[in-house]
Amino acid sequence: MNKKITLALGLLACFGIGMIVGMFFPTKQEEKEPIQEPTTSSSTYLVETEEKEGCGYQTSLYYEGENKNVYLYCLDSMKVAVDGKLMEFKDYIDSNSKNIDKSLEILTSNTKLWNVSIDKLEDGGTAIYKDDGKSKMTNHGLTLITCNTLEGGKDVYIGPYNMTLRSHYCMPNGEEDKDFIRTYQVLYKEVDTNQENIFITIQQYNLDDIETVKIPYSLASKVQVNKNYEFTFEYDGKAVEDTIDSIFENTKLVSIVETDKVGENQIQEEID
Repeated sequence: MNKKITLALGLLACFGIGMIVGMFFPTKQEEKEPIQEPTTSSSTYLVETEEKEGCGYQTSLYYEGENKNVYLYCLDSMKVAVDGKLMEFKDYIDSNSKNIDKSLEILTSNTKLWNVSIDKLEDGGTAIYKDDGKSKMTNHGLTLITCNTLEGGKDVYIGPYNMTLRSHYCMPNGEEDKDFIRTYQVLYKEVDTNQENIFITIQQYNLDDIETVKIPYSLASKVQVNKNYEFTFEYDGKAVEDTIDSIFENTKLVSIVETDKVGENQIQEEID
């Protein structure tokens, strides 16, 4: 009996020591590799564009239709998502029986997609759609202009977010007014006593030509010194000397818009 008790006590002692050793010196467990989460595609935009480097700020014919054309401004490519797959927009038009209006519905049918604005003009129904690229609508931002003028202008213009409606857009039967943009820095500003005109001193980047010009108050009331502005001019096609004086004397200034472009990136269009 004593032998059995001794044996039992010995087994209990060994078991206890093993427990203590296990508590303070745990055996190394085999490390498991972390579970890999599945990856998902980030291509969630309705429209993907490739913006043109060194853009000459002129439109290019993108698609020629029977009763209207589509023009791209400063874009090399424009693709739309169709059934989850990206497709060049002009190919999408072809797949829709070459119907431009029907194809545009992929962009215009859901007005909530355009997170900046949709403007309707009182010229017969021209619409300007804008997205700044901060939503899931576009990857870079987009401007879509669908012309519908009383004179018969029906063309479509597509470009980056900063594209604006130019005077030669939406002209029927290929007619074109002449216009161009020049960027100037405002060096000095003075308002006349009756607030009808403003005198500003301006200079074009990298040129010595500095002049003071008179501008209607309605166009330049918000102009500030030491900022850069894009000046849009219209003219009748007659020869205009490429100087500040000649431009302001022989053309019509139609708009002044502040720009954050600097140096060589500023818009300085040629006078045709």
